[in-house]
Amino acid sequence: MIAGKRIIGQVPICCYPVWKRSIASLLPYIDELYVRLDGITGDLSFLPVLQQMAGKKLKQVLVSYKLFDTSLYREEMVRALDIVRPDIVVHIDSDEVILDGFEHDLEEFITSGYTQMMMQHKAPMPTEDGSIPFNGMVFPGSAHVKAYKWREGLSFVPYCGYCSVTQYNGDPRMTAGTRLDHYAFWNEKMMSVHSKSNAEKVQHSKEVYDVGD
Repeated sequence: MIAGKRIIGQVPICCYPVWKRSIASLLPYIDELYVRLDGITGDLSFLPVLQQMAGKKLKQVLVSYKLFDTSLYREEMVRALDIVRPDIVVHIDSDEVILDGFEHDLEEFITSGYTQMMMQHKAPMPTEDGSIPFNGMVFPGSAHVKAYKWREGLSFVPYCGYCSVTQYNGDPRMTAGTRLDHYAFWNEKMMSVHSKSNAEKVQHSKEVYDVGD
């Protein structure tokens, strides 16, 4: 942890089977954890496992039954921070794993004048059978924002791409030296997730579970 700074982590969890690796890689660098669970593709039975992993760092689980939308789920997550008011937010997807060395990048980012920090994915991407997917190239090819400095009024609408906070989109960005393992091609199940249609899924509201002290 960085003295004097409140660092929170956010992860949107859906049906990816590697979410525990994502959470485990994030926990050493944060003070508190806030999770959004996709109530359509996810499973609430994961909660006891998550609580055991994160302990008192786990503060809230937001269960959303809204159809997946790139800006919508990010907006739900940033709105959950309106009353939390952290200093730094680190957000990764549940198919991403932070590799060693991130603490140094985080310290540099916090003391810098940058508002956002980007991270690149490592190539080749890991697979269950050891095969080399995507011809050994990085996917996605461009770095994405994985940490930002919180302030009141931030939003992801309209969405500007690359996981960027809308209000910070024109600012210069720091790029971390640490990379992420991206498990999007881990196995056939993972590869098929993004191709499934949401056309027949019904939109509902959301549930919030406050956890911990």
